Amino acid sequence: MARPTGAARDWVGPAWVVLVITWVLGSSAYALVQAVRIRRMVLLARRGRAADVSLTHRVAQMALVA
Repeated sequence: MARPTGAARDWVGPAWVVLVITWVLGSSAYALVQAVRIRRMVLLARRGRAADVSLTHRVAQMALVA
């Protein structure tokens, strides 16, 4: 593969730096959003309550049929 020369060489270096920084920042933002979503789901699950006996019985019956 040919190496860039002249004007092309002037922007190839900074372009890679910008791409890497953008990738790192984007990945960090995505990880933060996912962490917040997971935390919310955990809190929701902790506040949950047990299902009614009738619902549990019906699900058990449906599982036997399937």
